[in-house]
Amino acid sequence: MNYILDDNDEPVEIHNILRWAQWMADNGAYYRVNTEIGQGINVSTHFLGIDHGGIEGTGRPILWETIVFGGIENGYRELYHTKDEAIAGH
Repeated sequence: MNYILDDNDEPVEIHNILRWAQWMADNGAYYRVNTEIGQGINVSTHFLGIDHGGIEGTGRPILWETIVFGGIENGYRELYHTKDEAIAGH
């Protein structure tokens, strides 16, 4: 249930936890979009690297998250299967 992204930003399941951890350390921050939409209000979209879809094998992995920090929507979050969905939801 751990994933990295290949050169085309497609998720690849990784069973070697050390390889996954190294990839996340080297690349995790690259796969993040932060947008300030108002004073003290930010929207962050990022690659999670871990399937947040629940029980393994129940469908497509949920690997992307958008979350709001600040303002009346503080803490609001959406989860996505693909980078394209996440960018559209950002």
